[in-house]
Amino acid sequence: MRKYLVALALLATVSMASLLWLPRAITQQGGQLPNGGGGTIQGPNGNPATVNGNNEMRVNIEGQQLFGDTFDQPTAAPVLNTTQNWTVTAGNGGTAAALNGTGTNNAGSIGISSGTTAGGFSCVTGKVAYAPVPPGFLVYGFRIQLPAALPVNTYAFWGASASQLASPTVASPLTEGLGTEITATGKMQTVSYAAGGGVGGRTLITDLSATGTNKQPLDGATYTHYEYFRGDKFYFALTDQDNITSTGTGAQGPNINSMKPTICVMAQAGAVSSLTLTVSSVFVGDNGHNTMGLTPYSYFNMTTGTTSLVKSGSGFLHNVCINTPAAGTLLVLDSLTGAGVHIGQLTEVAAQIPACSIFDVQFLTGLTLSTTVAGDITASYR
Repeated sequence: MRKYLVALALLATVSMASLLWLPRAITQQGGQLPNGGGGTIQGPNGNPATVNGNNEMRVNIEGQQLFGDTFDQPTAAPVLNTTQNWTVTAGNGGTAAALNGTGTNNAGSIGISSGTTAGGFSCVTGKVAYAPVPPGFLVYGFRIQLPAALPVNTYAFWGASASQLASPTVASPLTEGLGTEITATGKMQTVSYAAGGGVGGRTLITDLSATGTNKQPLDGATYTHYEYFRGDKFYFALTDQDNITSTGTGAQGPNINSMKPTICVMAQAGAVSSLTLTVSSVFVGDNGHNTMGLTPYSYFNMTTGTTSLVKSGSGFLHNVCINTPAAGTLLVLDSLTGAGVHIGQLTEVAAQIPACSIFDVQFLTGLTLSTTVAGDITASYR
């Protein structure tokens, strides 16, 4: 009898425990799975979770940062970083981009203004181009404040571009790119530019103004604009990554996938007031979590005492390894020759064990190694 009562008690315990596993309402980012197990999980903007044929729910973690600039510099006279981060161009009355504020830690944003002269322009373009690696997306982000009253006959673009025109105009702002624009009539639109595509290479993706989806902010506040891009598809979001405002396919996008973060403003005939954007941060991420540069490292090996140009133009130096030491010095330069900007100087000792020096820095002019001793040296770079 005692065994029977114990068995009943165990059965009751198991039965009560099993009730705890009955499907219940699940709240996830503002969405809900109804009692009974049916239905879907949705985000706060109605975006459903997806499940593949293996009954696996697809989730994404935040993208890995590849680049970021919040325009903060803790110096008494902060300046925009045009050495590693940005190329600044302006002309015909446009005002070159510059940090707002002059005191210590008093920057935190840049101003970029079109001027009122026809053909006036001002642009900031990233130094480094990024390429998406499927199945991941590149994520471009821009925190931008637009004026509440947009001046007519001015234009703005922010997004990604393959190259910057020397003298962009409202009619022809760029040749290859994808982003958000403010038209000369004040409409916010997502748009792509590709050689041979659309009218003048331009393809309208989504009209976000009152004549389209009516998602254009008009309050003069600062918003974060997200742009997710890979070769076969792209989409845009505003303020919240779940707030999707525009989507498109590779056929609508640019011909070139490797692009740089870009912000431009321009003026055309009839502009009475200058269009000024206040930009408080720009970032690039990769939700496929690939490494910086998104391509494997190349290597260069040298075994004689000489000066060798490893790479011409900008790139990224990962490390320099002294495989077979020989007494002497090795110069690592941001230069096309054996003289110029020193990245570093390594001292070799014949008796030392092989060793690698990690740099993980960007070079702009070129990468050159210079030594007078015949050791065995390898550089890893992009």
